[in-house]
Amino acid sequence: MTRTLPFCMLLLCAAAAAQAATIGTFDFGRFVQSGTVTNLSGQVMTGFEINLTMDHGDDTPIWERPAPGPGKPGAPAAGFSLFGDADGAFVAAWTGLAVGDGDRFSYSGMDIGTWNGFATDESRVPIFDGSEWATVTFADGSVAVAQFTAGTADRTGTLVFDADRIAPMPLPAGIWLLAGALGLLAVIRRKRGGAA
Repeated sequence: MTRTLPFCMLLLCAAAAAQAATIGTFDFGRFVQSGTVTNLSGQVMTGFEINLTMDHGDDTPIWERPAPGPGKPGAPAAGFSLFGDADGAFVAAWTGLAVGDGDRFSYSGMDIGTWNGFATDESRVPIFDGSEWATVTFADGSVAVAQFTAGTADRTGTLVFDADRIAPMPLPAGIWLLAGALGLLAVIRRKRGGAA
């Protein structure tokens, strides 16, 4: 049993590592006004969304919606939803993407403001409270989510999309390693129990 224990522990570590694999990153500029998503999932990324949520105080970040018509800012142009008012929305989304494994999607020219509970206010610096998130969607319909950390939006950063935060959750390869290790332990135990 003592010789098989390190082997089983190695298999369990491999299973845990398989579940925590990075499937993408989101590098964003100041105020999240530009950014790049790198797809590392092994499948095609078809959508990307940033949800600023309306749930806290006077400094809630909100997307400043461009005026309708040609020449609106944002490249490529985002779709907006969950409107705060005529000038702002809480969700910016890019759909119809075809970002292959190892490829990148970039956007720029977005404008972020502050929601004061009644209207979009450009005079205040928006504050993230940690409930804001980014979502990537894949060709099989699964999505992965990463949350922003709390603090001022006037910063740059990186969000990491992990395989263990994907839904619907596919059965990870590591589960088969774990099942194999447990099965091996059961066989060894039976053999040793029968020899006594």
